[in-house]
Amino acid sequence: MPALTDECVAKRKADDAMWEKVADEMIIKEMSDIFKRTPAHRDPDRKRRCRRIEVSDAIIAKQMQCVKGKPEHVTVYIQQPMSGTPLIVQGLYPVANDSAETISATERDMRKTLDRNHVTAVSWNDFCVLSSTTTNKIIDQDVVATWATDPEIVADYYRRLAIQLDAVDADTAPCVFIAGNTCQAAHETAIELGLVKRITELSPLGVTVCEIDSKCFVALESRPHPSWHLMKANAPFARAIFLETMEMLNGMVRCCATGDISSDTMHQSIVTALAIDPEELQRRAEGRSFLTQLLYGNPSGRFPTKHVHLRNVKAHLPEVQAFLLKWQSRGMKQLWAILLKGGDLYLDLPSHDQVLDTWYKRLDDSFSAFICGSVASRLLDDAFMARLETWYERLGGNFQTFICNSVASRLLDDAFMARLETWYERLGDKFQTFMCNSVASRLLDDAFMAPLETWYERLGANFQAFICGSVASRLLDDAFMARLDTWYERLGDKFQTFICGSVASRLLDDAFMARLETWYERLGGKFQTFMCNGVASRLLDDAFMARLETWYERLGAKFQTFICGSVASRLLDDAFMARLETWYKRLGDKFQTFICGSVASRLLDDAFMARLETWYERLGCKFQTFVCNGVASRLLDDAFMARLETWYERLGKDDFVTFMSGSTAKAIEDDAVNQRILEWHELLGEYLCTFMCNGVASRLTDPRFLAVAARWIDRLGREHFCKIFGRNSFVVRVVEQPAFEAKVLGHFIRLSSNAKALKSFLKKHEGRKLDSI
Repeated sequence: MPALTDECVAKRKADDAMWEKVADEMIIKEMSDIFKRTPAHRDPDRKRRCRRIEVSDAIIAKQMQCVKGKPEHVTVYIQQPMSGTPLIVQGLYPVANDSAETISATERDMRKTLDRNHVTAVSWNDFCVLSSTTTNKIIDQDVVATWATDPEIVADYYRRLAIQLDAVDADTAPCVFIAGNTCQAAHETAIELGLVKRITELSPLGVTVCEIDSKCFVALESRPHPSWHLMKANAPFARAIFLETMEMLNGMVRCCATGDISSDTMHQSIVTALAIDPEELQRRAEGRSFLTQLLYGNPSGRFPTKHVHLRNVKAHLPEVQAFLLKWQSRGMKQLWAILLKGGDLYLDLPSHDQVLDTWYKRLDDSFSAFICGSVASRLLDDAFMARLETWYERLGGNFQTFICNSVASRLLDDAFMARLETWYERLGDKFQTFMCNSVASRLLDDAFMAPLETWYERLGANFQAFICGSVASRLLDDAFMARLDTWYERLGDKFQTFICGSVASRLLDDAFMARLETWYERLGGKFQTFMCNGVASRLLDDAFMARLETWYERLGAKFQTFICGSVASRLLDDAFMARLETWYKRLGDKFQTFICGSVASRLLDDAFMARLETWYERLGCKFQTFVCNGVASRLLDDAFMARLETWYERLGKDDFVTFMSGSTAKAIEDDAVNQRILEWHELLGEYLCTFMCNGVASRLTDPRFLAVAARWIDRLGREHFCKIFGRNSFVVRVVEQPAFEAKVLGHFIRLSSNAKALKSFLKKHEGRKLDSI
């Protein structure tokens, strides 16, 4: 794709501005009409219908799972609807000992800045309705965060919001603040479920018009929770973000009070409230453009819905841009982990750069697994860091698997640490597999510890494979325990493979048990491989059972390999069955290798089928190796197909199949990376495929990597250069640490400049051992 010229960019901006103006003119009248025609605000019986908000026992029981203390340490508190023109906050959970008279520190701080001429009150509609009678530490925010994808809890959350909206004064546009990441995630789920409609965007700063139950409201989305600055001990940067949010809310409510609601008036009202001069506004817009170019390859400054919080990244600041470019050079996987999994890290990236650097150098490619929200939010806490160090020294390469949210959020609890110690001493190097969220969240419960002990004594070395989340969450149920006993007696040492989440969640269903019996009798020792989640979730469907029978008769011993989740989920579709038949006849005993998830999910697409045909004719018996997930998921992209053609012609059939791994498929989509690979092919020839393993493609546009590679290729020769630089743990260090490169050069000289000897030496010092050479 040719580069955009200044003239081209200017024309695009002019076109965008024209269409936005036309759209705005259409919306201006619509916006005022929308709020006037809202039935709830025209209903003479509205006040009579504004009932108290109640929450069902079922919802309360589900929410009790977030309590880390005793049940009697929480009460249910729900703030009732308020008339007037309140600011309704879609909040997270009530403060400790909440009541109608309680004003939290967060609300007190908000009131100091909010425009009292337009905001008559702050009304909280909390996601979690449990108020601690001790301290808020007993509310597990990691558990609350999981509710953002729970349809039942989200539906209740927005049912309560609708009742709140009923109470707002007629002829006003209700204002709602979606407070923080968890509440924003719940908002997105509500939209996906059809509970809420996002009608239009009023400002690129995060103001939208939404609708629920025919009631419209104006929302400020994707801003940090108003208590966040207090969690950060009122640090200056956090305080500044809080004040900025409050002024944005002031601008929003003032515009709504005028009744003249449009994109222009709303955006101007917010800009005025923020007191941003035009130059600063332009710099921020350029920052957003820089970030979308970096992340998505376009300078629009607009973010996808699931990434909309990233518009709050201060990408107009040079130090933030430097941070982003540095982490991009290490691979987009690492940058995405920081921006999407790192909690509130994105709001203050430079302050965390040093500590993130430390952990990246330690964990290499595992860094992205390590960065979860509960870790990220504590990275500047010395006590937390000291405990992280302890477990890192113990677990080494397995450390990042151990640090899940539920562990990180409890790591400063001495009692929790003591129980971790107990299980670490027992399980040794299998400890980190055992420590999943469902176990960690119950490890302080004495009743849970008792059945854990029972199964540990039974299963020994296989214990940690058995304790998945669905098992752990039911381990206190006597009937569930009885059925576990039955299958344990039958399966013996294969029992823990059988107990996947979908099996565990249905094990108390008698009909499900009967069908398990049928397949157990047939498959014998292979039964536990067959029982994947996709099968277990459909095993009670008669038609599904009939189709399983058909494929079982055909495939015999290879049947259980064929039944992956993507196949199982489509096996009742006649057209899908017909296409399976076609490929089964062609591929014979290689059929089950070909049917991976990415193929199965596209097999009903005629265009995809046509492209499969093309490559089947070319590659013959190597076809099923070529169609890996990375290729299959891109095969309908014309530009990708053109790139495949180029590489097929260059490499020939045999090397082409080896070259086209999943990571290479992704790399050749990018123009700059593909051009680099072409250049490397000219240089390396037949050794290119060796060079392209282990994520080298992600570094091919990094000038530091290119400089180091230029120094070593002549020293090592093409063959050994490719084998050594194909090792990611080596490349990370040699690019990032000049001192490491100097050490390697010293060893190379001591080895008489023998490239083969250096390769052997480095192979003996894989991973973290390289730090000690």
